[in-house]
Amino acid sequence: MRSLKELHWSVSRFGNPVLVVGGYRFRRSGKPVGARYKWLCIKSDGGCKCYAITLHNRIIAMGHAHEHHFKKRIRQSAGNPPEVTPTLGLPFPFPCFPGQFRYCLSKRGKPAIEVGAHRFCFNGRAASGKVWWRCSRNPRCRAAVHTFGLRVVQMNSAHTCGVRATPLRPMF
Repeated sequence: MRSLKELHWSVSRFGNPVLVVGGYRFRRSGKPVGARYKWLCIKSDGGCKCYAITLHNRIIAMGHAHEHHFKKRIRQSAGNPPEVTPTLGLPFPFPCFPGQFRYCLSKRGKPAIEVGAHRFCFNGRAASGKVWWRCSRNPRCRAAVHTFGLRVVQMNSAHTCGVRATPLRPMF
């Protein structure tokens, strides 16, 4: 456990009192019993069981170890390089074949796949390596593409977002 010398009081962005002990933050929990307060780790909703009890603004007890690690926020400066966008192990950019598909990056730097005039965004990956892509125009659109490696293994071109699908010729 970190030293109690690294203890200070703060206020959350919503104006609530916060207890900071060794870099970990605690929020006040429940009603006080006299001048005695119970403080829960702010990550308690995520499963952390650590707590502190104060009496007259002094810690009298702490229980459990933290079940998470805090991160020190590092401000982005001119000297630090920007974070690298995850590529899912796919080659970017992938060559484009007319009427077929190509891997690309979205405007926000996320992986995407273009099939004809339609763009699909990443929707998930199975342990086997199969990747699901959904229509990027509307999350409720039923059009989807499934890839395995560099091959399109399944495609549902029934767009419900108001655009017409273009036919796809097999690449391999």
